Amino acid sequence: MRRLFAIIIILLFQRVYAQTDSILTIDELVDNFLENANENAESSQIYSLFEYLLENPVNINSASTSDLLKIPFLDYPTAKKIISRVKIKGNVTSLAFLDSLDWLASEIARNIKPFLTTCGIKSITETKETGKKFFAEIRSRMQTDLQNRKGFSENKFNGTKIKSYNRTKLNYGNKYFLTLLTEKDAGEKSLTDFFSWNLSLNVSGFLDKIILGDYLVEFGQGLALWSPYAFSKGSEAVRSVIKRPRGIIKYSSTDENRFFRGFATAFAFGVLRLNLFYSLKHTDA
Repeated sequence: MRRLFAIIIILLFQRVYAQTDSILTIDELVDNFLENANENAESSQIYSLFEYLLENPVNINSASTSDLLKIPFLDYPTAKKIISRVKIKGNVTSLAFLDSLDWLASEIARNIKPFLTTCGIKSITETKETGKKFFAEIRSRMQTDLQNRKGFSENKFNGTKIKSYNRTKLNYGNKYFLTLLTEKDAGEKSLTDFFSWNLSLNVSGFLDKIILGDYLVEFGQGLALWSPYAFSKGSEAVRSVIKRPRGIIKYSSTDENRFFRGFATAFAFGVLRLNLFYSLKHTDA
């Protein structure tokens, strides 16, 4: 009996290890990026961008260099080289194609695969959970410092040392979305010191998208309006990286300043799009 139990444990361990080795989780991807990143951004902002990219992978067969530059871990020369190789090869049917590029580091290939697809763009939810209509995702974490900061030892803070983050995302039929987020920094009194929410509706046709609550906007090349996080690494100082704006986007991060709060909607007229938004939150122009 003990021998049978041991065999079952070993088989389960091998299966779990194989899955973990082949598919990087979002936590692993964020950790891998932060190890080598020069950008000074909060991890919650990076989480939000990574989640968006994972839900909207780039089609490697139809992507441009600027499309690939939306993916973390890539710089301009590498993205340009990948696009050139795809054009030479023709239609790529498997992302194992990246492993055949001897000039591309295996670590980079492994990190960028989750953000790529070889077919039409499908979200992770559509791909993995086909047939299910309702999804709920809850992310929660709490942390505290073992060593007292000066503000706590001198009783200058009203709250506790605990830093907390709680986010709930609900998705019904990839059409209706609800996001609720609360955050408390160390020293703040209320567990809901920062509260963010949004309710959004994705519609196919003339009316493309509606968002109530908190949202971001990305237009043009980001000179006036853009989200607080983006990746545009490149080794050419005199060459500007062309950005691909996403229009209006649901907000689900903890940056308490750079977002809008109100109403936004997008209309589609063939290849043309009209975005209208109104915000109750004042932003310095």
